[in-house]
Amino acid sequence: ILAKTNTPEFGSGSNTDNRVFGATRNPYNPGRTPGGSSGGSAAALATGMLPLAHGSDTGGSLRNPATWCGVVGFRPTPGLVARESRTLNYTHFSVQGPMGRCVADASLMLSGLAGDDPRDVLAGPCDPAAFINLPPVDLSGLRVVWSTDFGGTAPIDEPIRQTFAAVMNEISPWFDTCDERNPDFATARDVFWTLRCVYYLASHEARVAAHRDILSPNIVSNVVAGQAMTLSDVARAERAWSKLVADFEAFFADVDLLIVPGNAVSPFLIADGIPKSVGGKPMQNYVDASLIRSALTLTGHPVIALPAGLDSVGMPF
Repeated sequence: ILAKTNTPEFGSGSNTDNRVFGATRNPYNPGRTPGGSSGGSAAALATGMLPLAHGSDTGGSLRNPATWCGVVGFRPTPGLVARESRTLNYTHFSVQGPMGRCVADASLMLSGLAGDDPRDVLAGPCDPAAFINLPPVDLSGLRVVWSTDFGGTAPIDEPIRQTFAAVMNEISPWFDTCDERNPDFATARDVFWTLRCVYYLASHEARVAAHRDILSPNIVSNVVAGQAMTLSDVARAERAWSKLVADFEAFFADVDLLIVPGNAVSPFLIADGIPKSVGGKPMQNYVDASLIRSALTLTGHPVIALPAGLDSVGMPF
């Protein structure tokens, strides 16, 4: 291990900033954020400081900075990378994963992360060596679908929508089939927010009680929102989550890959902070802008962020 890279406090946020080390900046434009929470890892990879890096991912903390810094970030299937300090036993939420400048590098890093551990109830037997020297894939045989915003469920800025359309127009001939199809994520926003609050209560309630005055507002607001919920709210979210997972499995019955934009907006200016609106829609809380990523967290499927050129403001897409 060479270094500890920068993160927002306790990995909470899509902007890598904290009171100890300050803001990490995007190597493509130092006035803009590299994303978060693994923004330090992504920036270190993009600048060549490190050959490989580790990241964590709850609502996209690994995929978000990989997208905005033009590197590869892979959110594995929950349990593939064991977590001996899992706060909640059975949850798809927080996973650890590899980051690299290319898929081969990220795969090599995964071979060092993957493995079983009896202290993690989601972990199981696996062969880490299977991720070294991956065999080539015949793209021409893949059945691919794409979705820009999950049928209007996820807010997306118009320039990102246009960039994504251009990318899909370029790559669609590579596959056997490539059609637009939207998974049903109508409940994803409320489910994710409720279950995220449960996770934050388990992880940070005592910390907020003791140190509320110095903690990140992101952490405090998540805990406060959770304290206002009832067990009935959580039960409804759990039932909706179960249905969402089942529906997504059915969605993949005749599909190999789903392709979506990596982020809803371009990397925002550090001076401006997290966007208050996306695609003209006001955001009620700081995670609302992440629905294009966090809905996929709920599915339990692996997700990879791959560089696909530049967006309308010249930042990685």
